[in-house]
Amino acid sequence: MASKVITGAEGLFADSNHSELYYQFRPKPPKELLDKILSFMREKLQQPYKQVVDVGCGNGQSTTLLSPHFTNVLGIDVSESQITGAIKRETCPNVQYKIGGCDDIPLPDSSTELVTCSQAAHWFHLPSFYKEVDRVLVPGGVLAMYCYNFPKPFGHPKCEELRGHLRHMYNVDTAGYWHKNRKIVDDHYASVELPYKEHLRDITVIVDEVWTVANYVGYIKTWSGFQALFEKDPEKANQALSNFENKMMKTLDATTSPENTKLSIRWTYFLIMARKPTV
Repeated sequence: MASKVITGAEGLFADSNHSELYYQFRPKPPKELLDKILSFMREKLQQPYKQVVDVGCGNGQSTTLLSPHFTNVLGIDVSESQITGAIKRETCPNVQYKIGGCDDIPLPDSSTELVTCSQAAHWFHLPSFYKEVDRVLVPGGVLAMYCYNFPKPFGHPKCEELRGHLRHMYNVDTAGYWHKNRKIVDDHYASVELPYKEHLRDITVIVDEVWTVANYVGYIKTWSGFQALFEKDPEKANQALSNFENKMMKTLDATTSPENTKLSIRWTYFLIMARKPTV
């Protein structure tokens, strides 16, 4: 059977159900990550900061966190359903959302101190994006792009076996249904060239959480690879998900339901920051 290949980010996140899954099961960037970005900004820019734009903002989980530090916060995304969800949930008066692409940021020239991308830059045509970033950033302004790996089980005696179930879901069950750009994330953005000479790469931010097996299943439903498989063959996708759940429960020797079976998981974030020259 031929694999489905999605050619653009618009098709990956257009479904409203997918947007809701993202909101439920994808993480918000941790405070430590934001602190690193703000610290990098303060080296060349004085507060207060007037403007930030979060490109590829999705449902606004990363956008909202910026609101205490900027007078105006703008989130843009190509997905109408993601933007609709973000507007519906937003409670901060200084945050706005608009439908838009990475090569057409709706801000004037030299108007923003920070451009952020959370789990999104690997979908962009980077030369076009960088040209637009350079247009809207003030001198000394910062581009911050960050991502996270799959959340990995840890601290359990059968931790490696649990991780093996996750690898099987990624490398076998959904193999061939991932966009080629997924490899950029797997490589921690190591291959991503940056628009400015002054830059910093960081991979020290780690977040530990306690999940349930049901949380893990919900998270896998957010995968673009799983969504592509589900669109092509719903029965096969659901069976793979059921097999994953059953294997996790068996490995954990669980006597409770998936909704009540807990395990510790670890997110690893990788962050790239690049600063526009001041002269």
